[in-house]
Amino acid sequence: AIPTAASAFVRAALLLVIITVAVFLPRPSPANPPIEAVRVCSTSITQPLAAAIVNHYSAPPSAFDLVNALDSQLPCHVRFMARLVRESNVTHGTVGYDAIVAVVHPANPLRRITQDQVRGVFAGTIKNWSELGGSPRAIVAKLPDDASDEAQLLATTLLSGVKIAPGVERLPSSSDVVRAISSGRGSIGLVALSQADPAKVLPLGDSVPNPLTIADHSYPLSVVIVVIMVTSPGDAPDAKAAGLIKYARSPEVQSIVVDKGLVGL
Repeated sequence: AIPTAASAFVRAALLLVIITVAVFLPRPSPANPPIEAVRVCSTSITQPLAAAIVNHYSAPPSAFDLVNALDSQLPCHVRFMARLVRESNVTHGTVGYDAIVAVVHPANPLRRITQDQVRGVFAGTIKNWSELGGSPRAIVAKLPDDASDEAQLLATTLLSGVKIAPGVERLPSSSDVVRAISSGRGSIGLVALSQADPAKVLPLGDSVPNPLTIADHSYPLSVVIVVIMVTSPGDAPDAKAAGLIKYARSPEVQSIVVDKGLVGL
């Protein structure tokens, strides 16, 4: 009986030591849990570039979760954004440029359109191509959805103060608008230049959208594409997110920028 009692005492003592050590061991802070997958948020204009950068990055794809910024219910860790050049105060993190342009069917003979004419078309006061010097045909106007970068940028610039006519068709993105225009000769749309192919791009009056006028911001609807880290106050940047940001801002990525139809730095 004596050895049995001694064994029980030893076991109890060991258990007490284990509990004591467990209590005083340092624990990870619940305020900064490790990020299992970095959420990379993009928008209608930036999604193709963000996806290409994530796919070309050397880290495993499973390390990143590419989501639509509007659809995500969780906070972003990395954010790709499109901003008007004139409104952007971001001096660090620019990866390229884009622009909002007017597009028509490739067979449309119209060579240019003024800003006032564009406003008239989307307000519904200009309804026929004959009013723009073309053949008699009803104008079918199309715009990306209200939640898109394109619509939000246009609302503060070209279409500021314009009440969009009820007949204007709204589609999810520039790519969707371009596909619809390419199958209908009477259509016109306002889209991101990076997604305008194969539609015909029209100058806005004397402003011709091309790499030079977009890069020097003389084209009135030039857009800057930036990538930023998103952290809460006091949080240290996640290493995986920081690595992706560094890669996205590197000279190596400029070939991807151009490949996606954007204007490089």
